[in-house]
Amino acid sequence: MTQKKKREKQHKQSEPSPEPEPEPGEAPSKFKGQKAVRYESDYTVCSLFSPEQIAKEFGVPAGSDVVTIAEAAAEGYRPDFQQAAFEGCLDGMLSQE
Repeated sequence: MTQKKKREKQHKQSEPSPEPEPEPGEAPSKFKGQKAVRYESDYTVCSLFSPEQIAKEFGVPAGSDVVTIAEAAAEGYRPDFQQAAFEGCLDGMLSQE
């Protein structure tokens, strides 16, 4: 086996395997502990109701896009939980499409 082939083989063996994609509603691996719970809770709620209903609940004007609605939904949480809440709600609304 040539040196080049050996290096390629070693490189392939040393590459970390990609993390599996989470199931719908399951928090991405970047969210741990209570942030994962926050993501999954917001995903569930936002997947059960229409964007129009969620917008109305958070005082967002009718016809707003889902990003604006998810931002409004996340605003009520502590700053360190807002990203998980935002992404969970957004993914939940997008799961309805």
